[in-house]
Amino acid sequence: MIKYAGNIPKAGGIRKGWNQCQILFFQTKLLFYNLSNNTNIVKSEPSLIIDLTDDKFNVCSITPEDAIHAKKKDIPNIFKISVEKLSSSRQLKNLYVLTNDESEKDQYISMLSDLSVKLNTHIKNGLIQCGAFTTKKIFDISLKKITGAHILDSNRFLIFGEEGLHLLDIFDNKPTRLYDKKIYQLSLILDNKLLVMLSGKERTIRIKPLECFFTHSHSSWNGEIFETRNATSFAVNSTSLTLCVAVKNRLLLYEIHSNPRPYPYTLIYQLNTPETVTYLEISVLKINNSEEKILWYGYSSTFMAQQIDQKCPSSVLLSDNDSTLQVLRKLPIDILRVIPVTNSSSMNELLLVYSKLGIYINYLTGMRTRHKELMWTASPISTSFSDPHLLVYTKISIDIYDVSLGIWLQSFPLSNTYPLTSDGTISLSHDPELVENHPILIYIIQQNQLKQTLNISEKSSSPLISGPTDFVHLEHLEKDEALKILFRSTYNKQNDRSTSTMMPHLFNSPDDNGSLTTITSYKPRSHTSVPLNYSLVRSPDLLKVSVNINKTHAATEDIWNRL
Repeated sequence: MIKYAGNIPKAGGIRKGWNQCQILFFQTKLLFYNLSNNTNIVKSEPSLIIDLTDDKFNVCSITPEDAIHAKKKDIPNIFKISVEKLSSSRQLKNLYVLTNDESEKDQYISMLSDLSVKLNTHIKNGLIQCGAFTTKKIFDISLKKITGAHILDSNRFLIFGEEGLHLLDIFDNKPTRLYDKKIYQLSLILDNKLLVMLSGKERTIRIKPLECFFTHSHSSWNGEIFETRNATSFAVNSTSLTLCVAVKNRLLLYEIHSNPRPYPYTLIYQLNTPETVTYLEISVLKINNSEEKILWYGYSSTFMAQQIDQKCPSSVLLSDNDSTLQVLRKLPIDILRVIPVTNSSSMNELLLVYSKLGIYINYLTGMRTRHKELMWTASPISTSFSDPHLLVYTKISIDIYDVSLGIWLQSFPLSNTYPLTSDGTISLSHDPELVENHPILIYIIQQNQLKQTLNISEKSSSPLISGPTDFVHLEHLEKDEALKILFRSTYNKQNDRSTSTMMPHLFNSPDDNGSLTTITSYKPRSHTSVPLNYSLVRSPDLLKVSVNINKTHAATEDIWNRL
């Protein structure tokens, strides 16, 4: 770990002044820690993380136009670090660093540029592991207090929360309401045919066919499990069709039936717990060459395991015989999740994820399997898991770890973001550098993944725009390009005596080689109201526009004169 010093802008930007900070180079990351105003004390959590392995990483001097609020005498002493924030909109995170003098600035630029080149060389030669995730914007979402999401297919997904259940299409950000009661938690099983949710004022578990929500029909059973009223959470395993519901200090275990019956569930048994359960999950593990259904649950600092098919007492996952684990049993540390580790050299290995760190243990013995822990850069807001990757969401970033290798792979400078799906594929971001009026939905995917879960193209984050009726519709391709196209299109029709015309939209879509092609179509599309400052149509369905030629000519000539 190497330490440096510098100054970075305060929360309100350069015009608010500069914060003195300590810069740590750790593995492949730069961590910026703000120093206290009065002393040389470094705050315990970084204010920013920069990943030097980012594809768009760049470091350079600035011009006065880059930092218009900086003092003129400071401009020669400032350099800029850029990394990718969102790939779909080519949005970068730009960090300005103020040094003591121009010579020091040049040294920083040279050093960071060399580091980036060396790290990427090591990555290409297989000497360093790094993440291959990318982030894309889906669209803004105006629904209040969204709790989660579930992907149905490559074009559609469900969003649920305080305003009920909604269906969204990636090409249209207008949600279709399917259910109006507040939903706290939701899962889909049986190939997305059956929906399990915790909802309503009485916080009750309901099991219903998803088709009923689309057709607004009623099944023979209303879907409510009455004994689960006042439930706090639930876990369901789609493989074993086992459901566990936490109700105060009780755990109710059910078997869900795939075949139609008077009731689609059967109560197996219940467990009593000394405290209210804060974590629930069900896994199917291979233990001693046989598959076991395991219920993981916990409270305070305690992780527990229950073998569902064996009605034996639950076991504590941390062994009393391992003295190195005593601190975890005594201190009040929040528990987050249990992760069975695949591709591990140790048999029956688990990663216990706490709010402070991650500990590797043996499931059968409760003893440590590795003496090295996983450490978080900051306190987690939430976590998600897509084997073998653990995504830790903090106030300043999303940090990605490989739990099999036990290493920190990658970081995204996305603040105030949390997962909506269990694997983090869809996340919700309140990052102030991205959000204008509403939070945005983020798509997180591995670049080398052959089949994408959602069909999010580089341009798909642009919502549809409503079709005009009696005015000229401008497509903003580049600063002047669209206006010139519009001028040529209209000017060529100036001798047309009819009172209306058809004006096709230009639609940029990726061809088979990944390049953009222009497609013309006259297929009408229903209007969708969207603010006019958004970029334009992604859909191959183009708008049929009625325009008044005299108004069109006048508007176009005025625009052309201003070019």
